[in-house]
Amino acid sequence: MTQDASGQSTERRHPDVQMKFVSALPDGRAVVPAEQEGKFIWLIAEGAMTDQCRREMRDYLRHIVRSGMWTQNWPDPRTC
Repeated sequence: MTQDASGQSTERRHPDVQMKFVSALPDGRAVVPAEQEGKFIWLIAEGAMTDQCRREMRDYLRHIVRSGMWTQNWPDPRTC
């Protein structure tokens, strides 16, 4: 594993894509994206999406992320 001067890994990580069903979302929305370092989570209101649709979207999103077509670029905390 390669590290920069701060000891952080310089290897590119692929973010994790998840979908979670929740009982309700603000303003009656059906879906809300939630991002955290290393994760992208779609929050989906229960009943707004079938399980089959969720699985297929998850598979497409994982392909996009793992193939490098989509990445997260978090700022260096030392420059914030």
